[in-house]
Amino acid sequence: MAELPTPDPDMVRAARHHLTSRYATGVAAVLWEMHKHPMHDLDAITQVLKAARGDDTDTAQGSQEESEDPPEADAMDVGAALLLLAAVRLDVDKLEAGLFDRALELGMNYEQIASTLDLRDAEAARRRHKSLNRRARVPADEVEPVQFGGTDERVARGSAAAQRAAEAAARTEQLERRRRDLRRPELDPEAAAGHAAAAARHESALRDGHGDAAHHQRQAAHHRRAARADRRDAAELAGELGEDGT
Repeated sequence: MAELPTPDPDMVRAARHHLTSRYATGVAAVLWEMHKHPMHDLDAITQVLKAARGDDTDTAQGSQEESEDPPEADAMDVGAALLLLAAVRLDVDKLEAGLFDRALELGMNYEQIASTLDLRDAEAARRRHKSLNRRARVPADEVEPVQFGGTDERVARGSAAAQRAAEAAARTEQLERRRRDLRRPELDPEAAAGHAAAAARHESALRDGHGDAAHHQRQAAHHRRAARADRRDAAELAGELGEDGT
């Protein structure tokens, strides 16, 4: 399957505003009116589907007290819901990328991850991780949580300082994760050299006619691919660290 396109953050923000203004009820409607805080993406998508099907019961916000009839879904609503669905997929991919990172840090290898996810082999898990990492770096429209309480200048300054500190901590954690990635055993140059040596042994056995020729051929090809993948991934991570000035 081709890699999914990533939604434009401005378009996602506009879709959230459009659907919330039309479908929010109860608490979600109050939050939108007072703080311009959009309803949850999945709630908005569900509401559009219900409106398109003519189902006005059991709303996502749990409110049955609205006197107005629910809106009829039109093409703009469905298009906005599709944009939000793409945003939800991106959020899930970011979560999966984080879980891949944590699994590798805790000692799991790509073969174990492939088995857990029912992927074909370790190389398939490695490719999926690489694809997820690309999507994890894509900018997204983040919904800020509603802030309740005082609004004086001191509180505002404290909130701004806390946000800057959180952003700095996130950048530091990202750089540290990249350093840990670069030190992972499978990205060590010696690991690539080990795969290359194993491939050479199988090729030598194949030339000398020792053992099962098909087995040696498969193993040689496997180790050659693994060596190339290790060298490529190590070079990419080293390049990323270099771009960050570390």
